[in-house]
Amino acid sequence: MGAAPQTITEESLKEIASGYDRENARAPVVIGHPDIDAPAVGRVEHLYVERGVLKATLKNTVSEFATFVKEGRYKRISISMFLPNSSANPKPGKMYLKHVGFLGAAAPAVPGL
Repeated sequence: MGAAPQTITEESLKEIASGYDRENARAPVVIGHPDIDAPAVGRVEHLYVERGVLKATLKNTVSEFATFVKEGRYKRISISMFLPNSSANPKPGKMYLKHVGFLGAAAPAVPGL
């Protein structure tokens, strides 16, 4: 929301998915978009692109959180990315998944998400 606008193509999504490294920099699943990526309610196991959409398989989700998702309490899912030039980026020079945020009432920065 506070970063410069980015153009994300299907090719960009494929690059993000193929560059994901769960062994060295596993992204957390969080509620909302917290500043410190905590508390984690799960972890991203795998990223892939299906019909132009970036998707993830999750692991180690907190059971109460999984129940809330099944009940429809989180209507939208959003991601936060490390930009290529971020000093905290585990893969400098490439966009890298920072976290997956499940959103309730807050609208995402990307319309229609």
